[in-house]
Amino acid sequence: MQKILNKYERAGLLNRLWAIAENYDNLIADIELGEENSQEVLEMDQSTKLLSDLSEEIEEIMTLYLGGLPIKDLSRCPFTGEKLSMAIDDFGLDGPFWNYNAPKRPENNLPQSFFPLTELLSLGQAQRLPPSYVHQGLTFPLFFQDF
Repeated sequence: MQKILNKYERAGLLNRLWAIAENYDNLIADIELGEENSQEVLEMDQSTKLLSDLSEEIEEIMTLYLGGLPIKDLSRCPFTGEKLSMAIDDFGLDGPFWNYNAPKRPENNLPQSFFPLTELLSLGQAQRLPPSYVHQGLTFPLFFQDF
């Protein structure tokens, strides 16, 4: 059983992850530019090796992150009464768990009757989020007259 992360360990992992991901993206751009400029084969091999190393590092960090998420009791099934417990990142919205386009979430042992899980958050204060995490919702409140 992997150790559950505290907020400081999580922040350290995410800081490492974002720095490595930025290096990875920059290296990809350099490789693409190098291919256009007929870069030397030796430099390309070194870049490919570095890319592989960065990819492994990202994978290791993601394993620690996903394995360290706390398991929280979220609700009960309205049909069976079975408890729904999931690993969830409840320290902040800046983790890969909350990425709108490509969320990274661990396998969870969900009840057979599980169908959807939607998230609605009430933010007490402004949050700084990476651009890939921001998704515009409704621009006006949704009201049901006869609900």
